[in-house]
Amino acid sequence: MKRVLICTIVRNQAANLRTWYEQVLRLVKLVKDEYQVEVSIYENDSTDQSWRWVDHYSGMLYNAGIITHVLCEKLGTQQYGSIWSV
Repeated sequence: MKRVLICTIVRNQAANLRTWYEQVLRLVKLVKDEYQVEVSIYENDSTDQSWRWVDHYSGMLYNAGIITHVLCEKLGTQQYGSIWSV
């Protein structure tokens, strides 16, 4: 079976993670007969508890049979605005 990896970078996106999770589930349902989907999530320095939601939703993905890889770090790096806010 072919494999596909979805890589996601998260920082201060707690308010958007449920939508992201739902989108991943919809995508997996569309391709599950042809592809094994894995999800990789990298989160760092969030101040809005994003890491808790990353942990929550990655567990739900895992429980749905989707291989997940998660790394959350506190690096103390400066946050720059989104390209969409420029």
